[in-house]
Amino acid sequence: MKTYNIKEDRYFTILGSIALKEDGLKRIPSNELKQLELVNPRAAFLSHNTAGMQVRFKTNSKKISVKVKLKGLSDMNNMSSLGQSGVDIYVYHKELKEYVFQKATPYERHLLEYEYDLINNVKGEFYEYILNLPLYNSVHEVFLVLDEDAVIIPFTKNDNNNIVFYGTSIVQGGTVSRAGLLYSNMISRKLDNEIFNFGFSGVAFLEKEMAHILTKVENPKILIIDAQPNAGVDFRLRDNLEGFIEEFRKVHKDTKILVCSRISYALDLMDEAVIKQNQFNRNFMENLVNKLRVNDKNIFYVDGYEVFGDHFYEYTVDGIHPNDLGAKKLANFYLDQILKHLD
Repeated sequence: MKTYNIKEDRYFTILGSIALKEDGLKRIPSNELKQLELVNPRAAFLSHNTAGMQVRFKTNSKKISVKVKLKGLSDMNNMSSLGQSGVDIYVYHKELKEYVFQKATPYERHLLEYEYDLINNVKGEFYEYILNLPLYNSVHEVFLVLDEDAVIIPFTKNDNNNIVFYGTSIVQGGTVSRAGLLYSNMISRKLDNEIFNFGFSGVAFLEKEMAHILTKVENPKILIIDAQPNAGVDFRLRDNLEGFIEEFRKVHKDTKILVCSRISYALDLMDEAVIKQNQFNRNFMENLVNKLRVNDKNIFYVDGYEVFGDHFYEYTVDGIHPNDLGAKKLANFYLDQILKHLD
């Protein structure tokens, strides 16, 4: 068996980061984090979480194992250690013609390192794989262990038009059971486009500094803004959203921008203050988009409130964050929206 660092790009392709030229694994490069740290240090810290980052490759190795070295313990109270810090792997099934789940890495939450066998390909046939990295933890290194004589071929993108998600803990993946069930990861298995997930738990406040960072994604075909659950709890949605869009537009004039309202919460059944605040935010976003569309036909308002439909209160873990069923609903919803705007 032979051990490889996933950053060896002659073997593996990492997707979902604009910081791949730097050491380690993170979503945003260090030079861009300096300004963000001044206005939102928590978002800068969370940029080291590898949410939405994937390793893609093709190999005929009969065995594949993974070794992960974490930077922090798995300590969330509404998400399992596997969901927070584990990886999982998908393989392209030639008969089904889609990527299918194979294995994940359950482990004891007190560990900072773990190793797990993922694939047993007895015949040694060539398969294409996706390894999804941890959603709510940062990692020092990730290694893949393959047969000594295995041939490894890195993934090649077929489409250079990228898709960018920006938002809250829901965008980051809270609180699904494993990394492949992050809704942007689900969508990535259906499209040729690379997807960048800029979800920041609790701190999606729409700062211009963050918008500037998002402009560093090359060839963004679609930007999806889903920040209401954080910015909409106070004045920041009202005060920051238009400036956020203007900052992004300085660089990317033609990108389709989807401004999305939040999903329905269990609290929407009874809490009058939550209901009133949500309606105000939805009206504000729709009115702002309508104003901007006078001069910008590539911006759209998307109402996410009805995504879950009937019995919407059963699609979350804690009343706010989607469970796996909720994440699947979100993936289907956003995939439909994306397909409307892809050429």
